[in-house]
Amino acid sequence: MDEKASKNWVKSNFEELDRQIREAMAHMMEREEAMKMVNDLNENVDGKVDRLELQPFKDYVGECHMSCVNHIIYIYICMYSVSMI
Repeated sequence: MDEKASKNWVKSNFEELDRQIREAMAHMMEREEAMKMVNDLNENVDGKVDRLELQPFKDYVGECHMSCVNHIIYIYICMYSVSMI
């Protein structure tokens, strides 16, 4: 009898596992929504800003700093999407 798990123990462990899976899925959905917002922003910028207009800005900022600008935009969108929840 010592080797058998009680029904209550199994049930409580499965409930905890289910809760953790639901939390992970919710977290993953939030990240997907944030990435979708970043992609939508990129598409909107590409559609509305002529690349010739953007080139002087890229030249001024430089490639290294441009990745920082993109990262800041991503963080801002993530923070905005979390505050909307």
